[in-house]
Amino acid sequence: MIEPLKNVLYIARRFKLATAFNLIGLIVAFAAFYLMMTQIHFQRTYNHDIKDCERLYRVDTDFLNNNGLFSDNIFYPIADVLDSMPEVESYSLTYRTNDDPVFGEYFNLQFLKNKVDTINFTYQFYCNETAVSTLASKALSGSIQWSSTDHNSEHPGIIIPKSIAMEYFGKIDVAGDSMRCIDSGEPHFLTVYGVYEDFPVNSELKSSIFEMINDKEKADNKHYLGPDYKCIIKFKQVPQNVDTLNARIKQGIIDLMGREGWEDYASEAAMSVEFLQQTIQGMHISLTPLHDSYFETKNLSSGKHGFKPMHNILMLVSLLLILIATIHFLNFTLLESPMRMRGINTRLVLGASRLNLKLGIIAECVITAIIACVIALMVCSVLSSWSGLKQIIDGNLELHNHWLLALFTLFIACVTGAIAGVYPANFVTSIIPAMALKGDFGLTPQGRKLRKALIAFQLFVSFLMVIYLGILIMEQFYIYKSPYNYHKDNVLISTLPTYITDSTRQQLYKELTAIQGVKNMSLSDGSLGLSDIHGAYFSEVPEGIISYDYTAVDTAYLNTMGIGTIEGRKFLPTDTAVAIINKSAREKWGWLKIGQSKIPSDTNNDSLTVVGVCDNVRFNSTRNNSNQPFAFILDTNSSRRFLNLSVDKNADNHTIAKANAILKKHFKMAAKPLIPFDKKLHETYKDEFRYFKWIFLLSIVCTVIMLIGVVCLMMFESEHRRKEIGIRKIVGATTGEVVWMLCKQYIPLILISFVLAAPIARLSGLKTLERFYDHTESIWWVFPLALVIVGGIVMVTILLQSWR
Repeated sequence: MIEPLKNVLYIARRFKLATAFNLIGLIVAFAAFYLMMTQIHFQRTYNHDIKDCERLYRVDTDFLNNNGLFSDNIFYPIADVLDSMPEVESYSLTYRTNDDPVFGEYFNLQFLKNKVDTINFTYQFYCNETAVSTLASKALSGSIQWSSTDHNSEHPGIIIPKSIAMEYFGKIDVAGDSMRCIDSGEPHFLTVYGVYEDFPVNSELKSSIFEMINDKEKADNKHYLGPDYKCIIKFKQVPQNVDTLNARIKQGIIDLMGREGWEDYASEAAMSVEFLQQTIQGMHISLTPLHDSYFETKNLSSGKHGFKPMHNILMLVSLLLILIATIHFLNFTLLESPMRMRGINTRLVLGASRLNLKLGIIAECVITAIIACVIALMVCSVLSSWSGLKQIIDGNLELHNHWLLALFTLFIACVTGAIAGVYPANFVTSIIPAMALKGDFGLTPQGRKLRKALIAFQLFVSFLMVIYLGILIMEQFYIYKSPYNYHKDNVLISTLPTYITDSTRQQLYKELTAIQGVKNMSLSDGSLGLSDIHGAYFSEVPEGIISYDYTAVDTAYLNTMGIGTIEGRKFLPTDTAVAIINKSAREKWGWLKIGQSKIPSDTNNDSLTVVGVCDNVRFNSTRNNSNQPFAFILDTNSSRRFLNLSVDKNADNHTIAKANAILKKHFKMAAKPLIPFDKKLHETYKDEFRYFKWIFLLSIVCTVIMLIGVVCLMMFESEHRRKEIGIRKIVGATTGEVVWMLCKQYIPLILISFVLAAPIARLSGLKTLERFYDHTESIWWVFPLALVIVGGIVMVTILLQSWR
C-alpha cells in the first residue's frame, strides 16, 4: 500500500494541473452523489420511521367526487364502522389538516407564555381517544390515550409533543400542568393530559397539540357527512388482501346509515335519500399503506407527494454522475499511461511481476478515488448547515445520520477507482518491453478511439442534462408567467388568526386602503392558484347532479384580484347569500338563469343566488385541472383568514412595511407578513422547484467534469503532438490552421452526441411534465439552444487550450 501511495504522490508532483483537475472532478462527483442519495433516501423512507408503519393504513375516499381523485378527507360516521372491525387494533381520527397553503393555516392557535410572550402552536381538534397512541412511539409524561370517561368533560385535557413541552415549559414531565390559550374568544387554560415523543420529521404526521372530541361534539357529528376528518388505522396483523376491506368498510357505512336511518343523514347533507344512497353506492374506499404513500399519484391527501418519474430520473442521474466520474478518471489514467510506459516496462525488464504491476496501478487509482471521496464527504459535512443547501434537500445531511450512505459512497469510490485502473493497467503492461522502451504509444489508433469515445459519452450526458434542464426551466417559466386571468403580480397575501370580528375587519380595510399605493383589500378562505384542494360541493338539483369547487370571499375580492365578469354583475356591498361562477360552470349548467337560479352549498345558507359569471381562472395549481365548475361564494359566516392586498405596480417596500405594521398592531405575531403572490407560488411548488434546482446543479457538475476531461485530453494531446505542430509551422502552416486541425476532430463528436441525447432528453422531459395537468408546450427551441451552449463551451475550451 505504501508503494502505490508513493506513486500517487509522484504523479501528483509530475502532472500538477492535470492531477488537480482530476481530483476536482472526482470530489464534485462524489459530493453530488452523496447529497443526491440523501434526497433519494428521504423519499424512499418517507413515513417509514413511524412506529409500526407497516401496520398503518390511511383511509382515502373519492366521496363528493374530488375531481375524480382520492383524498384523506372522510366523514366522522366512519368511526362507528371501524369500531366494529376485528382486524383493527386502533385508529386515529383527527380533524382535517393539510400541508396545503389553504387549509394548513387554520390549525394554529396562540398561547401566552411567561405572562408576556405569545407563541403559536399547531392544534388538532376533535380527535378520538386513541388518535395519539395509534401513531406516537411512546408516552414521556402522563398518558397519550384518553379514557372513555373523558368524553363527558368539556375540556378533557390536551396531549402535546415533547418539542412543545420543552418550548413552552422548558421540561418534559408536565402532565397536569396548564397552557393558556389566547387565540379564540376569552383566554382559557388547557390542562396537559400527556406528552408524546415527536413524530419523525420524514413523515406526514405533524407534532401538534391534540384535543379529544367530547360527547356533545360527537353527537353533533353523528350524522354529519362533511369530509372534514383524516383517519389512519392500525391493523393487528395486515390482511393478505387489503382490498377486500375496502368493500367491507363501504358496506359497513351503508349498513350503518340503514340502521340509523337514511333520512337523518340525507337531511344533514341537504340531499334526498335516493341521491344520498346513489352517492354512497358510487363511493370508493382505498386503504393506502403509509410506507408507500409518498408516490401516490391519484391522491390529494396531506403530506409530501413525490412523482415516481422524477424520483427515477434522479436515481438515473446519480448513476450517470458516477459513470461520468469513472470515465473522467479512466480518461485521465489513460492519458498519463504513455508517459509512464517506459518506467513500468523498465521494471518488467528488471524482473518485476506483471500481475504486481497491474495491481499496483489499480491500487493507485483506488487510493486516488478514496482521497477524493473523503474530501467530498468532508465538504458535505461542512456544507450540511448551510441554509442554501437545505433549501434543495429534505432532511438532515450530517454524516453521522447517514453513516451507512457515507460508507456506501466510499465503496462506490473504490469501485470507480478499480474500474478506472483496470484497462490502463492492462494497456501499459501488455506492450513488449523492448518496444515500449523504444517507442511512443501516446497516439496509438486504439488509444485515440477509446479516449474520444469516452469524451463523446461525457458530451452525450451533458447534452442530455442541459436539454432536460431547459424543459424544466420552460415549465417553471410557464408556472410564473402563463395566464392566470387575475392580477396576481400586484397582489400580496397574509394569513390572519382564526377568529376575527367584523369590527376588526372593517378597521383593517379602512387603515390598509388609506396607505398610498394600496388599491384594495379583501378576505377569503383560500388563495387562487396556490392549492390542489378547495372547498368542494356535490349535490342534486331538480335539473340533475351539481358539483363544483369553491372559495368563500367578501364583496371586495373580485375587484382586489382584478377578476371581471363576462355575464351578470360583480358582488355588491349589500349582497349576502350570492355566488359568482366561472365559465365552465356556466357551460355545464345550461339551465341556470343569472340573477334568478340558485345553487346549493354546504355553507350556513341553504342556497346561493348566482349573480354573475367570470372567465375561467386558475384556481388550482397547474398540477390539477382548473377548467371545471368553480364558484366564488359570498358567505358572511365563513372564517376568511387570507388577507389579499392589491397594490400599484410601482409600490415600494415602504408601502409593504406600513401594511405589515398595521397587521402587527392588530394581531401582534399572530398574522404572517404580507408576501407577494409569486413567493407564495414558490411555496406551492417547493418540491418541484427543489427538483429543478437539483437538475440545474447536476447539469453544471456533468458539464464541468466533461470540460475538465476535454482540457486534460487537449493538454496531453498537444504535448504528444508538439513535434508534429513544430514541423507543420516550419513548412508554412499558420497558427490558425494548426488550431483548426486540433479542433475540427471534435465537431463530429459534438453532433453525434447531441443527436443521440436529444430524443432521450425529450422523452424524459415529457414524462416529467405529466406531473402537471397544465404545462408548457413550447420546448422545441431548447434543443438548438442546448447545442449552441454545450457545443460552444466545448469548442471555446478546445480553442483556448489549442491556442495555448
